[in-house]
Amino acid sequence: MKRLLTTVILLAFILPIIAIRGYVVDPDGKAIESVSVFCGKTGVYTDARGRFQLDTACDSLTFQKIGYRKTSRSAQQIFENPRIVLDRDTIAIEGIEVREERYSSHLPDYAGKRTILVEETASDAASVVGQETGIYLQGGSLPGESRYLSLQGQRTKHTAVMIDGVVVSTPGNAFDLSTIPSSMIERIEIIEGNAGAIAGSGAIGGIINVVTRRDTIQSPDIHIKVLTQQALGSYNLQKNRVDLSVWNRFSKTDLSFNRLYNRADFEYETQQGDTETNPNNAISSSDFGLTQEFFFLPIRNRLQIMYREFSKQMIGRYSMLSAYDDAHLHGNSARMFLDLDKEIGDAQFRLVSHWNRDYTLYDNTGSSSSLSIAKGKNNYYSYGVDQITSINLMSFMNLIPSFTWRTQEYRYDDILSDLNDVDPIRQTSIAPHVQFSAQTEINEHELTTNVDYRYDHVHTDSVGNDAFHSWKVGAQWKWIRELGFSLGGDYGNGFSLPSIYDLYWKGGGQAMGNPDLKPERSLGYTISGSIWWNDILQLDSQWSDQKVDDLIFWHKSVTNWKPDNIGSATVRNFQIDLSASPTPFLSLSASWQRTSSKDSSGSDHDGKFVPGVPLSITRLGITLQQWNAQIGVTWNRVGERYTTQDNLIGAISAYETLDAESRYLLKLEHWKLPSPAFYLKVNNLLDERYEIDLGQPEPGTNWETGIFLEETF
Repeated sequence: MKRLLTTVILLAFILPIIAIRGYVVDPDGKAIESVSVFCGKTGVYTDARGRFQLDTACDSLTFQKIGYRKTSRSAQQIFENPRIVLDRDTIAIEGIEVREERYSSHLPDYAGKRTILVEETASDAASVVGQETGIYLQGGSLPGESRYLSLQGQRTKHTAVMIDGVVVSTPGNAFDLSTIPSSMIERIEIIEGNAGAIAGSGAIGGIINVVTRRDTIQSPDIHIKVLTQQALGSYNLQKNRVDLSVWNRFSKTDLSFNRLYNRADFEYETQQGDTETNPNNAISSSDFGLTQEFFFLPIRNRLQIMYREFSKQMIGRYSMLSAYDDAHLHGNSARMFLDLDKEIGDAQFRLVSHWNRDYTLYDNTGSSSSLSIAKGKNNYYSYGVDQITSINLMSFMNLIPSFTWRTQEYRYDDILSDLNDVDPIRQTSIAPHVQFSAQTEINEHELTTNVDYRYDHVHTDSVGNDAFHSWKVGAQWKWIRELGFSLGGDYGNGFSLPSIYDLYWKGGGQAMGNPDLKPERSLGYTISGSIWWNDILQLDSQWSDQKVDDLIFWHKSVTNWKPDNIGSATVRNFQIDLSASPTPFLSLSASWQRTSSKDSSGSDHDGKFVPGVPLSITRLGITLQQWNAQIGVTWNRVGERYTTQDNLIGAISAYETLDAESRYLLKLEHWKLPSPAFYLKVNNLLDERYEIDLGQPEPGTNWETGIFLEETF
């Protein structure tokens, strides 16, 4: 099998490869984001700088965005002049005016902000950001495993996650990005560094904002678009996906279904050099999505529902496999958003009501070890309202006041012992927030400034009230030329509330929460710089320095495990990213990240490395593409990670992986048939044996292959 996969990859390298690249601007020369660029039925979106890349054979390209005049260019014209200017326009459909005036849910343009567009082979938000340089994802590497994002060397719980500008991550907990299916994602935005002034609790490391698809379309006729994906892979991996869109002049309905199953019982090598099988590791999940818009109402509206059912066997460390030989987790999650917005004069008013529910049942009653028998139910609810107003003070100046109200409820029912129950706990927060931004252009120079301030008032049962003043200021200068430069930075603070689990957990004497915990607080700055030469070469660099106080860690006390505020840490992070396209068919990328995250509390652990943070991350990539074929190879190296505060056990060894992916679009338009897209992914080509977490091995070489098919009627 390995020889076959290697042969397929080598053959893909031989394919002739080319790409069509360019960038889209408005009549004022400002980049236009999220422009639809189509070649027949194949399309991409422009990124935050207005750039696009189409990896398919094409004689002519069409550029379209609501509020702008539809434009076409031949491929030869784009090669000669990659700058496409779209004129503003109003679209009238049988008495209805359609403009691009919907509130745009995006993060402010702080220096170093990144925008990532979705690739069709991505299955969820984790696999989307996992392709980005300078990103570190923690969690299992196989499809279906939980994945958490770490930014600037901070812990994963210090990354706040938003969907369309609404916070969905819970205070004190890392958010599993694999729970957001890619079928609902248009793009992902990332701001690194203290961002409590934007997202509130949990944004010490930064923010990831998932922007869902909002391609509002009106037509006097009924249209139907169907996209399907079928895939299989190693360890009995099975993926099934169907997306259905139906729209006319009155409404648009999007339905999606994703199913995944992965047995995941892979072989690994023990510390004694023996080969064993990692059992009891199967994962299955089903995702359902609904998005509904009505065009005839006086207020723009959007209802979105996301629902997931999942089942996961829970394997323990390989030193304790018998204790978890029957452990499994079942549950479901539901998210609902009702988004209303209206433009009045120079202001846009947006109101978003949201409701989330997570339920899990853990069951290990069949364990071979009597000490590990457990069974319990977790129930978590969150509901609230975000009100956002965007006011254009001048053509170059914007003011956005907003207000957030959110309530969270949690309870735990221990089915085997009522003494371990956690009675219903409620946490309510209100947060007014104001954001000011200005952008001005003088000749070839562009200056952007941003200021955010937020006040959070939080009440937690049995703990009381907390108040937080968060702020973030930043500026960026760009010299926009063929050989261009940019330099910017920001300074701000953040905080992270203890989780309900940290405060109240009762584990039968083995683990106990601590209701006296104080919130973690941070203060620091980030400096970013870029240099680019057309679309041929770009070099980005970033330096950040943060001080985090009152860090919360679980540790072994005299009688049990419990969390405490153990002191402070200084986190310094340097990143450098290089991307190059020396020819139209060749793209190169490289990134290196170095993190120094050390205890600075003055205690016995002063100067020790903070557990779980890689000392370095390196990534190299090469992509070849022409006409309707593409192949990419990526090499990753993750440095050592310590597992204890005293660093005495030693670090988990660094590991390296080599991954490859190829895609091929079979053109059948001549026969008036849909054009299927085939893909093949091979991970860990060198069959590296490694661990992400101590005692939990990762699989060797594994693969996935599938087909996409899209048709519009």
